[in-house]
Amino acid sequence: MAAPAQKKLLALDTNLLFDLAAEKDFAHAFREVYQERGYSLVVPPTVIQELTYYALVKQCAETPLALKALQQMRAWGLTPFDLKSWATASRSNFPKS
Repeated sequence: MAAPAQKKLLALDTNLLFDLAAEKDFAHAFREVYQERGYSLVVPPTVIQELTYYALVKQCAETPLALKALQQMRAWGLTPFDLKSWATASRSNFPKS
């Protein structure tokens, strides 16, 4: 019996989330194409931290985009992930020496 296929993950960077928030067509096309291909689009904690910084601390031209990106991530089908749980899960794929 074949093992179930693992979900393909694709980590996004802050710039793509800014582009999604700015409603740039190429960014939404990228997101839609990879989601249709079965990828789970994930947002690393460093991106969440950077967006939060722009949204709450920096107060600059990117502030409204950062706020929108944080608010819309789930609607766009993006999943924040925790590096610690990911590292634990990936370690289980390697045999112990």
